[in-house]
Amino acid sequence: MDTRVEQPQQVDQTTQVGRSIPRLEGRSKVTGAAEYIHNLRLPGMLYGKIVRSSIPHGRIRAIDASAARALGGVHSVITGEDVRRLIPDPYYGPAFLDQPILALEKVRYAGEPVAVALASDPHVAEQAASLITADYEELPAVFDEVEAVHSKAIVHEELKPAGTFPDLKHFKGRKNTNV
Repeated sequence: MDTRVEQPQQVDQTTQVGRSIPRLEGRSKVTGAAEYIHNLRLPGMLYGKIVRSSIPHGRIRAIDASAARALGGVHSVITGEDVRRLIPDPYYGPAFLDQPILALEKVRYAGEPVAVALASDPHVAEQAASLITADYEELPAVFDEVEAVHSKAIVHEELKPAGTFPDLKHFKGRKNTNV
């Protein structure tokens, strides 16, 4: 076994280390001329504000967006049902298509998007979002991984239990659990 330790090569001259590097954007930043995405304005541009669920698990009884839609400057308010009319199967996800673009029938975590207000001004979009109300029937929720392992609650009833997806053999799950 070779126990020699190689010494790093000595470099006489570096190209960047120890030197000031001119910042190409520096002048525009200190003079206030720099453009930031937040200040970008495009023709016909709208601002969106997402309304999120206030409970961790529940059935959506109703979403009332009438006050938001009546607000001046509001282009539209979109809910999960509106999305479903445009996209019959409005789900996405990295491994399973199990996440709705906006909640449909149920919310499965606190903060799940349930609606979006679109307006010509960001402040109007925020005001419109604050006027949208959602009525939920609360359902039991699972709050930690130990409870999830021992729980009979299935997070997504409409999906097959873990371990039954033939095209995802690389995922190993426990049958009839959330794990």
